[in-house]
Amino acid sequence: MNTKLNGRLALAVFVMAVVCSAAQAGGAHVSMRTFEKLYADMKIAMESKDERAISALLAPGFASEDVSGKVESKDQMLAELDELPGDPNRKASTTVLAVDAAGASAIVTQRYHMTSKKMMRGGSPASNELTTVSTDTWKRIGNAWRMSRTVTEKMDYAVNGQNVVHKSHD
Repeated sequence: MNTKLNGRLALAVFVMAVVCSAAQAGGAHVSMRTFEKLYADMKIAMESKDERAISALLAPGFASEDVSGKVESKDQMLAELDELPGDPNRKASTTVLAVDAAGASAIVTQRYHMTSKKMMRGGSPASNELTTVSTDTWKRIGNAWRMSRTVTEKMDYAVNGQNVVHKSHD
């Protein structure tokens, strides 16, 4: 697979991991429902490319590590987000698989699933599907949960039902 496509897939994984990460819940009790709401809130901020809202949801020093080990800062992620074209055919969801919370930090394992339809060169339609599993570190700063790190552990990308990329984090 070419480097440009690999980079775009990595960005899509990162964006969706962050799309699905928000930070406006307080209180001592942390539940899966808390993080489901946070991921839904971040999805809205990311889809609208609202850099101010996204920045407010991320902890200082936020870092995103893709499946190949490349680490990006919040500023790098936001710059790449600005370059992504909109996709009206994209349908995405995040499922919180596990939450391990202790005090002011939580480790969340989540699965992101995205489908889209695009026209290929030559005009033929293609169905695209991306599935990732990520481990996200959240910190409670004051009364707000903020994502401090996301690590994509696994990524699968399929075109027309055929898996064309399968990667696992080392």
